[in-house]
Amino acid sequence: MSAVARAQERRLLLLAVLIAATGLTLVHLAGGAQRPWTPVGVGTLAVSGFLVPHLVLAVRQGRARTAPRRRAGEGVSTAGADGVSTAGADGGGTAGPDPLLLPLAAVLVAVGLPAIYRLDPVLLLRQALWVVCGQALMVAVLLAVDVRAVARYRYLVGAAALLLLAAAVLFGVEVAGTRQWIRVGPVTVQPSETVKVLLVLFAAAYLSEKRRLAGGAGLPARFAAPLGAVAALALLLLLAQRDLGAALLLGTVALAMVYAATGRTLLVLAALVALVAATAGLATLFPHVGRRLVAWRDPWSDQQGLGYQVVQALIALGSGGITGTGPGLGHPDVLPAAATDLIFAAIGEELGLAGALAVVCATLLLAARTFRTAARAPTALEALLAGGLGTVLAAQAVMILGGILRLVPLTGLPLPFVSYGGNAMIVNLVIVGLLLRVGAAAGAGGDPGLLRLRARLRRLGIVAVGGLVTVAVALGWWQGVRGPALAAHPANPRPLLAERAVARGTIYDRRMRPLAVTVGEGEGRRRHYPSGALAAHPVGYASLRFGKAGVEAAEDAHLRGLPSRGLLAALGVPLPARTRRGGDVVLTLDLEVQRAAAAALGERAGAVVVLDPQSGAVLAAVSRPAFDPNAVETDLPRWRERADAPLLDRVAQGLYPPGSAFKVVTMAAGLAAGTLTPATTYHCPGSILLRGRRVTDLGGRGHGTVALDDALRRSCNIYFIRAGLVMGGAALRRTAAALGVGRAPAYDLPAAAGHLPSLQELAGEGVGQAAFGQGSLLVTPLQMALVSAAMGNGGVLYRPFLVAARRAPDGRVVWRAQPQGRRVLDAQTAALVVRAMVEVVRRGTGRAAALPGVVVAGKTGTADAPGGPPHAWFIAFAPAEAPRVAVAVVVERGGAGGAVAAPVAAQVVRAALAAAR
Repeated sequence: MSAVARAQERRLLLLAVLIAATGLTLVHLAGGAQRPWTPVGVGTLAVSGFLVPHLVLAVRQGRARTAPRRRAGEGVSTAGADGVSTAGADGGGTAGPDPLLLPLAAVLVAVGLPAIYRLDPVLLLRQALWVVCGQALMVAVLLAVDVRAVARYRYLVGAAALLLLAAAVLFGVEVAGTRQWIRVGPVTVQPSETVKVLLVLFAAAYLSEKRRLAGGAGLPARFAAPLGAVAALALLLLLAQRDLGAALLLGTVALAMVYAATGRTLLVLAALVALVAATAGLATLFPHVGRRLVAWRDPWSDQQGLGYQVVQALIALGSGGITGTGPGLGHPDVLPAAATDLIFAAIGEELGLAGALAVVCATLLLAARTFRTAARAPTALEALLAGGLGTVLAAQAVMILGGILRLVPLTGLPLPFVSYGGNAMIVNLVIVGLLLRVGAAAGAGGDPGLLRLRARLRRLGIVAVGGLVTVAVALGWWQGVRGPALAAHPANPRPLLAERAVARGTIYDRRMRPLAVTVGEGEGRRRHYPSGALAAHPVGYASLRFGKAGVEAAEDAHLRGLPSRGLLAALGVPLPARTRRGGDVVLTLDLEVQRAAAAALGERAGAVVVLDPQSGAVLAAVSRPAFDPNAVETDLPRWRERADAPLLDRVAQGLYPPGSAFKVVTMAAGLAAGTLTPATTYHCPGSILLRGRRVTDLGGRGHGTVALDDALRRSCNIYFIRAGLVMGGAALRRTAAALGVGRAPAYDLPAAAGHLPSLQELAGEGVGQAAFGQGSLLVTPLQMALVSAAMGNGGVLYRPFLVAARRAPDGRVVWRAQPQGRRVLDAQTAALVVRAMVEVVRRGTGRAAALPGVVVAGKTGTADAPGGPPHAWFIAFAPAEAPRVAVAVVVERGGAGGAVAAPVAAQVVRAALAAAR
């Protein structure tokens, strides 16, 4: 290895140390200051230990360069396929070990340690110990192990592997349906991990011994028998332990090594088909194998049983999304076997798709560099050994990652270098040591048989990389594309856990009277609404069973005290950490005005909305029929079935034809277009034929020749139909759209857009229908309140808002709403409309809305609707000269607006003005 390569390796190892230190620190901070810092230091030191084998390699390479040159020809390999070489046992080749192998292993360990710490600090300390033990054995391999010398005892190695497996069958302890552990005092040992290396070493030594086999010739039966017997016996012993994952892994490794040694593709494919068929057949012999296959085919059919692991793993990935929850801020502890089998899902939840993809990419690079080492090995023995060990790492990663992502059945295999487990960690680090040992003697030469072997190993490397690329694509599908749906899945316990962990903040009215509070502690914690049904629609409800609505839904993140999803959160920085109490929300609602509006409307279906025209603040929002949010848990299913729709927020989502209340819009449109002036007169005969239907004025009596103000005062349909026909659909539509008709207002709660007829609908006599608020025109009470407010405010329309401020748990105001207004009418046009609206209340159809000592401007509406009596409308603002209150009232099927809705508006305006003082 050159000095440049050594420096590159050192820099990457330091990066791994930084990753470990950063991840452990972030998890520690998220867990609270009461935690000791010891695990952070221990974990960081464990990753720093990878610098020791780096230094050992550097020293050995330095000695190799300064040693006296051997005599001519001494270092030239004369081996061929049999694996005998004169290159020297110390591996002193010119190329040196791959500079990425050690850092990639260190990076994967560095990612795994914080994930384990997140789950259990005690497990982190143990894992750090196993990492150090593995590093020590890696150094021992680099200093003392002569692969070619060990290969001479291949049959002893194979026998040792079989004895270890037999010991697990005879003396092992059964855990989760498998018998793969042996208890030795306080420590449990998993022989199958060590057996992987022993069997690969045996197979490499055996195959490399047969010169003709390594050269591509056929394998005589007498040579095949020992290899086949050892492989078959090992698989049978693993099946006796019910360790299907290890059996599949070793079967895959054996087939890969046979292919590398022989190049017999058809033979290997036939054996692979037989292996898959045997696996399917095992489902009938071993129930747990059958259950895993069923869970793989359709985990959703039994989410709490057979498919629980897969479903919860996918939900964890989906909950992490693209950027993750941040280290220490997720709920990976709800995963079964989170530290072992499903640690990848735990990482994906907290580090997101970006972090999970980084783990896959690091594993992919490690596999690629491993097969690169194999393809550069100086002898067949070392090439087969490196190829077999590379297959162990790559196949194991594909099996466990593919199992989580539903590419293959889930097996109980650890993710190399990442999952918790002492046996696996130590063995994997020994594998890296062996690969470094092989790489130290790498070279490009060799006889034709060795060159063909190297080519086949490169093809195996391509297959391994292809498998991990498939894993990356599947990860993108499940976590990127399907992530939101998985996070919202009913089987996801995270929303419930988050709700129970945090006391939701309080929702207040504008005078700090509580509208929603949290009572109780822990499991008994629940939401209480002191005002009951009075403000049910704007406040909404929060239910663990049925979700959230209203402000409870719109301000959910703040009420729950969730951390910001800004740049720091995207980078995984857990600042601020999850609090135990959420923030408070202050509304613009005035409880007294709300109460007055509810009393005025009574039990009649409809809506009342009150605005501050100078800011857009919603002072009251009453929708009837209503519901009691305190009874959501028991009564909500019944409410959903009711024909009168008590859950519908009629203020912002109820759609009605506006009737004559819309005439103020028609008047403003005509004035703006120049087709109307205060002196414009039309003759009203009392009725007119419009689109084949006779339209009459109230009572059927004609008004004679009337001017503009008088037409609005009397609510003359014929006048406004004629005005609309002269004006045209484009002018009417332009002004209506400017006033917010046909567009959902930028409200804090879900709001309907209504329907503003298109130019095609307004063509011909269609504009005549819209001009007096009929036809296909539909509006919400909130939209009509905004129209009223814009008129009273001199043509300036403010965005309606319900949330006035957000407060931190300590009472600090962290955000305050700012009024947002824009001019939609010129002031002169608005003033002319206001003058006419004042006359409507003073001596016209809206006299019932008059208040002593206050000049009220308003407009009545009686909107025909199919299937029953008309809807009663009234819009108003007061005082007319400097409005402080704007109101819209609709009473469903109430009849005449002047008789029914105007008195309601009068009571509401009176209460709102009193509250404003």
